[in-house]
Order: sequence, then structure tokens, then C-alpha cells
Amino acid sequence: MTDQRFPEAETLSIKRLKVAIEKANWELLEKGLEKAEYLRKAGQAFKQTDLWQDLLLWAERENIPPNLWEKLKDFVDAISEVVISKRQEAVIAEDYTASAQSSVDKNVVIVYHQHYDQSVMTTVGKHRANLNNIIHNPGKSGFDPKWMDELSELAAELGEPQDDLKGFISLLSMFKGNSSIITNSYSANIHKMLVKAEMNVIYPGIKKPESDATDKIWEFFPLGGAINSFICTTCDNRIVKTEYYSKTLVENCGKCKGTMYPDIAPTGGHHSEIIPQAWYNAYERLINAKMWIIINPPFHNDQMQLRNLLLDAAQKSNVEDIRIITPKFEVYELWKSKFLNLAKNAHVKENYPSIVSLLETSANESVEGEKVSQ
Repeated sequence: MTDQRFPEAETLSIKRLKVAIEKANWELLEKGLEKAEYLRKAGQAFKQTDLWQDLLLWAERENIPPNLWEKLKDFVDAISEVVISKRQEAVIAEDYTASAQSSVDKNVVIVYHQHYDQSVMTTVGKHRANLNNIIHNPGKSGFDPKWMDELSELAAELGEPQDDLKGFISLLSMFKGNSSIITNSYSANIHKMLVKAEMNVIYPGIKKPESDATDKIWEFFPLGGAINSFICTTCDNRIVKTEYYSKTLVENCGKCKGTMYPDIAPTGGHHSEIIPQAWYNAYERLINAKMWIIINPPFHNDQMQLRNLLLDAAQKSNVEDIRIITPKFEVYELWKSKFLNLAKNAHVKENYPSIVSLLETSANESVEGEKVSQ
């Protein structure tokens, strides 16, 4: 018998399981699963999660004994969680200790803009049209048959790591009070990072999490929804999934057993199509905040909705401190001039090419402040 401790190619492990399922050889399947689990616990890295997910989806249609199906599902879930968590941790890895941690006692709003090609916005729009068709015309099947294929491709694209969010959790840790995050991003990454960092977060339309009254809370406003948020087509119930390994595109409603789909809609035009209350609350938070931190602000006509939200709020706000994070100096200059013209009491700090740059500057300022006070 082959030594179980000897590493083997993932494709061989997958092929062994697939052959066992095709031949309905459940003893071989059980032994194959035992060996794969042994290798995993022994430290062998399983990285080809897409192939394992494909195997799981294919196996779901086969008549596998329930106990073996659960073992297969648990194994794929376990290796997927490890791989995806490592990808995200690589993005948000903190390369230093921020000495300015929890030093800012101001109401702050962090705005994160993510640029999308028109093709992405078109796919999001088609998804919303299909979703609305089901909601308003129950029992009919007039939606695009390619819907799920396009949605799957969209979800894969939206799940890519975002390098410009490196240092994001350290940035949030600088602030003492309850604060808000506003974004046009459909990605689940920000929300999942908050949950992974054990930060209290409120998602619009979702029940507020239970926490101690003294705990700091982050309000999260994804203006077009997020790919990990789902709405029931029958009762309008909403849920959010925050597991790193979750790739589901359809859920079952826990309230009415109806079907749930990702609750996302276009944000690139001139009118909001989703969760109007989120837009209203985001606007209100901008007006009342004393500090704005804007990551990758939109340039020219990109994301007109978000651009107009910021400009209109600047005219009516009492914001005092604005920090702009962008690697493009011309974008910084454009927004600096607009804010100085509209927000009369605001001071626009120097440009920061990245979140890490802002954190390093804040840490240095904190150290200098300590020297002065000594």
C-alpha cells in the first residue's frame, strides 16, 4: 500500500475520487477521502480549489451515500477556506505596528471607490433585470437563460483580492468612535475583512449584531449592494454571508424557504436602483463627519453617482479634515481643488499614494507628538 505520508499531485487525488464515484465504488471513495484528509492534516497544501469545487458540483448530481457526500463537502470547504483566507491575508497583511492605533477621536467616514469596466456594469444591470423580473413576475421564467453563467463569471471577478486595500484593518484601528464605510464596490472583501478582524459591523437591511454597548461599530454602506448579500424573491428577507470560502450564488430563505439571489444593482448611472436608505444614510454620515478618508476617488465621469454624492455632501458638511489616497497625483489635485472650493472649513492633507503611506505618516506624526509632549 502506498505510504499515506508521501505527497501526491492534487489532480491525482481528484481523479481517484472521481473514478470511485463514477464506478460507484464507495469503499474506494472512502479510502480516497481518508487519504486526502490525512495528507491535509499532515501539512500538504491543496491549492487548486477551483478543481475541487468542480468535483463537488459534479458529485452533487451523483447518487453518493450521504455520509460520504458530507465528508467530501467538508473536505472541499476546509481547503477552500484555507486558500481563500491566505489570499485575503496577503492583501491586508500589516507590515508594521501602527503606533497611532486608536488615536483619532473623530467621527470619520471612509469612502472606497473601485473602478469597473462598462462590461461589469452591464452584467450587473442584466442580473438586476432578471432578479426584478422574478420578484415582480413570480411563477414566470422570462429571464435570460445565460443568467447564472454570467453571474458566476461576475462573482469570480468580484472575488479577486484588492491590492489597494492593504493596511485597511490598521486604518480602521486608528479610530476610537463609531464610524462608517461607504463604497461602490460589489466585492465581499471589505465586509469579510471586518468580520475576520472581529470588528462589529452593521450591513444595511440586516439585523444589527449583538455587542457590548462600549464596542466600536462600523456601519457599512455598499451603495450597489455586495455579491455576498442576498435578497429573497418572495418575502424580501436579506442575509449576508461572510465565510471566505463561500461561493454560493443562490440561497434558500430561512423565513419562507423562497429563493435568494445576490442583491446588487448598477451604481454607474445617475439614479440609485438599490437600497435607497443606504444612500440616504451614507449622505447623512458624510454631512456629519469631521473627517473624510477617500480611497481612489473617481476621476472625471467615472461613477457619477458616487462623485455627485461627495460633491453635494461637501457643500453641506462640517468636515474639517480630508485625506485623499490615490497613486494618481492629477486625481488628488482635481479633488483637492473641488473640496477647497465646496467645503469651506476643510483642510485637505497631502496626497497619500496608498493606505500604508497614510498609516506611516500618522505613525510618524504620533511619535513626533510624543517627543514634543515629553
